[in-house]
Amino acid sequence: VLAGLFLVCFVMGMQRPRAIGSVHRHISPILEGSVKLGLAWLSSLGMSDLEVQKAVVRFPILFRCRLDSSLKPAVEWLSGISLSDVQITKVIAKHPKLLSYSVEAKLKPTVQ
Repeated sequence: VLAGLFLVCFVMGMQRPRAIGSVHRHISPILEGSVKLGLAWLSSLGMSDLEVQKAVVRFPILFRCRLDSSLKPAVEWLSGISLSDVQITKVIAKHPKLLSYSVEAKLKPTVQ
């Protein structure tokens, strides 16, 4: 899995040292199972493989975010403001850092 993530980073245009550093710094401390769970969850949202790759490259810390306390609530909130599933996947692919934001502290106040 880690080698695959490195390849994703490298193929998406990161220079080799940056890709290696990004994967090791952000992904290595996490259990391989957690990474697989995160990839499966992003795919279950309807994201294509390319969209998942872009999200990982743009925000590799994504896999440090807790699924139940950060990622899922952010997606539920996006759904609650009337975004379609297709729109949600596009937002995540372009702005994956949004999934790390607190719904109460950052997302709700920004929209209101």
